[in-house]
Amino acid sequence: MHYVFKFKIMLIILIFALCTPTYAKETNINMVSRFKGHVLESIDLSDTTLNPIYFQLDKKGYGMDPYSTYGFIGLSELNSSQTAILGKIYNHFIDNDYSEEAAAGICACIWKVSNFNISYNNNGAVGLLGWKGKRADILKNKYGIHSNHELLNIQLKYLADELNNSYSKDLNRLLYKYNGQKDFRKIKSSSIAADIWYIGMMDAKSDDNNKNAPMVNGHKWPELTDIRNKADRILNAKSTGKIGGVFAGMSNSDIVATIFPELEPYHFQIKYLDEIYEEKTIYNDLIVVIDLPESIQKSVNYQYRTISVNKFIEEDVKQLLNDLTKTNLEIVDIGCWNWRGVDQKNPTPNNQSFHSAGLAIDINNKYNPRCEEWDGSVKTIPEIYQPTVNPKCLTLDHANILKKYGFLWGMDFKTAAPDIMHFSIGEVDNDKYHLYDFYYAAVKRAQK
Repeated sequence: MHYVFKFKIMLIILIFALCTPTYAKETNINMVSRFKGHVLESIDLSDTTLNPIYFQLDKKGYGMDPYSTYGFIGLSELNSSQTAILGKIYNHFIDNDYSEEAAAGICACIWKVSNFNISYNNNGAVGLLGWKGKRADILKNKYGIHSNHELLNIQLKYLADELNNSYSKDLNRLLYKYNGQKDFRKIKSSSIAADIWYIGMMDAKSDDNNKNAPMVNGHKWPELTDIRNKADRILNAKSTGKIGGVFAGMSNSDIVATIFPELEPYHFQIKYLDEIYEEKTIYNDLIVVIDLPESIQKSVNYQYRTISVNKFIEEDVKQLLNDLTKTNLEIVDIGCWNWRGVDQKNPTPNNQSFHSAGLAIDINNKYNPRCEEWDGSVKTIPEIYQPTVNPKCLTLDHANILKKYGFLWGMDFKTAAPDIMHFSIGEVDNDKYHLYDFYYAAVKRAQK
């Protein structure tokens, strides 16, 4: 009986194991060497299904937190710069536990007052919120702004401090008087959020003689009709949050199948590209040459003033390059398409890289090297990599721009040494392996 009982237990365990879905999937990593030493060595992601994830240093400065990456489309009155600032402000509030409706109401007020102009200055009203009087003086003096690059972050920091000191309580009191709710951050109506924020934070003026103005807490506010409309439009223009460029939501196999349907017999794996295609066919049919933005052309070597990419990602690459010009990254070399195998010294068939398809980008290889002697510790990070200190070194901010367009950062790979220069088209979720143990250690070391 004892053996029969043990056999039954083992049988139950076996059945449970066979019926339980497996969520982990091994990442297939290939190592490649770039033609003519442009990139000495980098890594390509093969046939793996992943999803986007983004990181930033956490609020205490000890590590990294995921953060939201909503975008906005269809707001015709806003140019690309204004839309980008809207996105940053909206995501800032989402990151700080505000509801989507609350974030939309806040952004609508900012839109009304400053039109998302971080340098706004009109009759003593300055900044995104149109701060006046003592509040404007504090912004200028205590939070001294030294360059345009700092304007948005400093203003968001000032606003956060205001909310932490007393303004959050003021907003909650106004909200409670309005409808009995107690937490502005949890509002589920963008119109109510717009009303309360405008009255509590924006130095608003009521006009009780205006018959058509909305009534809030016993007074009429003429501006609120337009602000409510803006809040509603912001919510409707918000993207789903599914970031990933033209291939958002697709697995690597789906991506490859879209571009190379003839690879079906090879399970849509890029490494078999040379079984179906020749280099000249890929170049003539799929590769386009993009001029780098003028500001990048001034800093790169003459041979890198254009970049050759797969035509499927042409618009995404153009946009991400423009986005990178708005950061402090100094690009001195950048490359994408290069027909080659994963090992230039010992070439073998059926081992093509994502660079062969024009679906991988390498940036500033000298300053963002692959960690050849990686053992999981900061001592094996090449000294030349100094994120946040050397403007030629890639940081999380730069990597997140590329991730927004569907590029996996080579520093995320969990089964290989970090490859900082390298980005491959794919969808990123589970591979955030080195971000905590590696990137933050590199930042700390560089800042000493």
